[in-house]
Amino acid sequence: MVMMRGALNDVTKTLQSRFRVRCPSSGITGTIESMNEEHFAEIEKTLLFISEARKRAERAAANIESDSAEPHLVAALRQVEKELEELGRRLMQQTYFAVPNDQLSIEPAKELILP
Repeated sequence: MVMMRGALNDVTKTLQSRFRVRCPSSGITGTIESMNEEHFAEIEKTLLFISEARKRAERAAANIESDSAEPHLVAALRQVEKELEELGRRLMQQTYFAVPNDQLSIEPAKELILP
C-alpha cells in the first residue's frame, strides 16, 4: 500500500509539473492547483479590505452622528456601509459559490450510452 501511495504521489507531481499555467492578468506562473490557491488568496484580501471599509464607514457614521453632524452626511455613510456589505456578499457569491457556465446546463455534454 505504501509503495502504491508513493507511486501515486510521483504521478501527481509529474502531472502538476507538466500542467504549468500562466495567468495573463497577474503574470503569475504555477500549476493549476497553486494558481487556484493564489487566486483565492487575492479574493480573501479583497474581501478583507471591503469588510474593513464597511466597518470604518459604520464607525464614522456613529461618530459624526454623536457629534450632531448634518443628517445627510450620516445618511451617506450609512448608505455606503450597506453598499459595501452588499458588495462583499456579491463577491463571495460570485467566487466561492459560483458554478462554471458549463455546469449550469442539465443536459449531458455528450450522449450517454448504457451497456
